[in-house]
Amino acid sequence: MSGFLPTQGSSDVATSVCRITAHYTGRDRAPWRPLLNELKALRERLRQRRDDGSDFLFTSQKGGRLDRPQFFRLFRAIAVEAGVAAEKQHPHVLKHSIASHLVSANVNLALVKQQLAHKSIGSTIRYVTMSDQRASKATASALMKLY
Repeated sequence: MSGFLPTQGSSDVATSVCRITAHYTGRDRAPWRPLLNELKALRERLRQRRDDGSDFLFTSQKGGRLDRPQFFRLFRAIAVEAGVAAEKQHPHVLKHSIASHLVSANVNLALVKQQLAHKSIGSTIRYVTMSDQRASKATASALMKLY
């Protein structure tokens, strides 16, 4: 399963000049670029986090680095509590969600491709298909209300 987790230390985020890096697992991907103001969010996380002496942004209950299996377990537990369908209880669903929202907002597909770190536009096109299917259902529903 491909994906990435930020591996910066807290001191890297606290500086005035910072670059967030991500390390991918799985297949090679195009370079990842921040979509939102992740640096602001990470600084806020540091401000609210209890000082445990760790240099890691995301820590385990024991204070060490939060590793990939722990992250997946936490994500799944929160998804279950939120009532998310079993097949969508994995972090990669967030990537699908942002892609669907970007396409629904008519964001240029080349920009969506770049933000999703897809090497091929073909990987991005599937979100247009999903959006078209959603539009067809909405159109059919609206027409049925008229007749």
